[in-house]
Amino acid sequence: MTREQTSMGEIARILRCLGLLLLVAPIACAQPEGSESAPERLPEVALGTWTPFSQGYRRAEDLIIDAETLTWGGCVREPYRVLRGGPSSWVIELPRAPRDCPFAGPPWRFWELEISRNEQNAQIFDLSLYMCGDAAEIQKPQGQRSCNWGILRKRVD
Repeated sequence: MTREQTSMGEIARILRCLGLLLLVAPIACAQPEGSESAPERLPEVALGTWTPFSQGYRRAEDLIIDAETLTWGGCVREPYRVLRGGPSSWVIELPRAPRDCPFAGPPWRFWELEISRNEQNAQIFDLSLYMCGDAAEIQKPQGQRSCNWGILRKRVD
């Protein structure tokens, strides 16, 4: 084997490796940030029946969240997965990108649930709900997102 053939073989191997890296890198980067440590379930406070409160959500039915699915209008027992969570805010994804959920527009696959106790009544929790069409939007600061937003409430006795 000549030196030129050996060099060409090495170059071909390097190009193959680079090609594989270009194929694998987008797949690895597509994984949700922090997915290894994402909680498997929403906390108890997030579960239950949430009634639309803000003007933007008033035309919708109650949002019912259980441990593995949610129901809201045409979204009947739609599975979700928790991408990340914190003390009062969680991001979930609806993997099937349902089109029958409330509100016309794109399929709102990425939701951020931000829960707080109501300042006027300690027996009420407020849910600020951000629904975004793609993962890049949910990563932006809340004031810079192109997402649907509104408030729902839940009474606890």
